Amino acid sequence: MKSTTSSAATPTMRFRPYSSVILPRPSVMTTRNGARLRAAALSRDRALNDWLVDGITPSSVSRPDWGSLNDKNALCVLFMFVLKGVPEGIFKDPDVYCLSLVIEAKGCSPSPLLRLARFEGSSSNGDAPLWTRIIQPNTSHYLVEPRSFAATLTCGLSNIPAVSISSGHISARMYHFTRQVSLGTHVERDVGKHCRLHEPKRTPAEKHQSTFSPWS
Repeated sequence: MKSTTSSAATPTMRFRPYSSVILPRPSVMTTRNGARLRAAALSRDRALNDWLVDGITPSSVSRPDWGSLNDKNALCVLFMFVLKGVPEGIFKDPDVYCLSLVIEAKGCSPSPLLRLARFEGSSSNGDAPLWTRIIQPNTSHYLVEPRSFAATLTCGLSNIPAVSISSGHISARMYHFTRQVSLGTHVERDVGKHCRLHEPKRTPAEKHQSTFSPWS
């Protein structure tokens, strides 16, 4: 005799793959790449610090007599401004330090403004760059350097970093200044080759444009 009671269907169990909340360990290549980036940043910061330590003195706030400069030198005008963070209740946004530079040389128009470095935080922090402490804010500092130094700095060939200079692009005005200031120096050939490789393509309207951004 057959049973009239049907057997209950076995419920189907669905399993989801286990997902760990622990982040994977960084690979060896990731760790090595991070170390290389940190080493490169330290090297660039060290070059900038070495230059400023040698050049920033109590007398560097006085502009030298233009007639005392010879044709082989350029005048680097450094300026740091500090944008104070806005307080909101018990909190406060970090201060922003910006280090900028304009270069002047005989026979050349002044260079466009270069942004050398930028830092967010306090100059008293342990990770604050040296230039935030040795340069007086809102005060011009004048450093006399060889024209070859100015040429390599403005085109990105120097070991001193410049935030507004990329080896992949040089603004039209910076290109013109770099070529002018390098004339007659031992870096003229290298700078000229570098500028030709990265010369910006300008439209006819841009060539006749009289206005420009100071952050070129």
